[in-house]
Amino acid sequence: MSTIKIIIYISFFFQGITIFSQEVNSKKILLSTFNPYKSNKDIALEKKLREVFVSKFSDKGFTVLEVESDNVKANLQKAKSENAAFLIDGFYKRTDGGSLNFYGHIYHPEKEVIIDAFNQTSDISGLEEIKLDPSETKISDEQTIKEFTDKIVQKIRSNAKRTDRNENLDEFVKTNPIYKDKNLPLPKEDLQAATQEVFKLLSEKDDVVVSVSKFAQKTSEAPAYVTVISREQIRRSGYRNLTEALNIVPQVYTHWVGQNWGADFRGMFVNNQIERRVLYLQDGKKLNDYFHFGEFYSDVFTDMERIEKIEVIKGPGAALYGNNSITGVVNVITRKPTKKNEMELITEYDSVLRTSTLRALYYSKFSDKLSVSLDASK
Repeated sequence: MSTIKIIIYISFFFQGITIFSQEVNSKKILLSTFNPYKSNKDIALEKKLREVFVSKFSDKGFTVLEVESDNVKANLQKAKSENAAFLIDGFYKRTDGGSLNFYGHIYHPEKEVIIDAFNQTSDISGLEEIKLDPSETKISDEQTIKEFTDKIVQKIRSNAKRTDRNENLDEFVKTNPIYKDKNLPLPKEDLQAATQEVFKLLSEKDDVVVSVSKFAQKTSEAPAYVTVISREQIRRSGYRNLTEALNIVPQVYTHWVGQNWGADFRGMFVNNQIERRVLYLQDGKKLNDYFHFGEFYSDVFTDMERIEKIEVIKGPGAALYGNNSITGVVNVITRKPTKKNEMELITEYDSVLRTSTLRALYYSKFSDKLSVSLDASK
């Protein structure tokens, strides 16, 4: 089911209306054929991967142009001549245990460099010395293709400005032997500009978080790494539920369990197991089910307009939060009134059911002890 959502923010004196969109200038994507890396060529697998990519991008309104050439430079020239926004290229490898690994690279055609990347692998870091039953970690090819293509589609849809995602390049490209073996093109590092940007982020945009130590502190002072998804990011990307928002966090993997979506951290995914290893909080209050061993499905949280930010901590938090926080903690911070007479109008249209809804949110803070929040919909 596809929906069209428009969010309009109206300030106190109703000056300036901002409509948030994630549209890019071109909705064309050039899709290269993925090549084997230290593995046998699998034509059927390559065909299946292309079909899934074309189907998913077409559902999102993109036009996919397919090329058979494995020459990246030639494909980049083709992408520029076709006015394509992105070029998707990559490799695949079949491990000795039969698992399938994908290494995906997203290129900026004009810059002729990789600006984002994602690897879908069966490797679990830190468990090299432990012998596991292959059936415990092996994932079917269909599931691997689905999760890999979902992630690539999400990365392209959330990068309308085609910015360099350096953290993903560091994690998925520079540390991978394919980078040197294939001489992959990456953006040139401007050390001076990078240094200035780091100090600017630390001094001016140091988020205040509460989930790491249960009191407010800057992220630079927190004793754990925390990812913050802001309200502006949620609006600009059009996330419809918590699962879609978590998709942008590195080392967070969303997967289908029964009739819902769940999320696992750091590759700790067990086939068809109900989600119980991540603790979900709303303003510090537990969302996990108390009666079924703490299960919670992140796609059931759909009230994204009321979210101020989402704090994501990767790593065990049992000492602070107790059970369910084995691999991570997700704390949803809801919006609070910060000034007088702040109002939002949200209209949604369902193109399948052909129904529309109108929602009004009103926030007003009169003093430190008195504030009002109203929510009405029709």
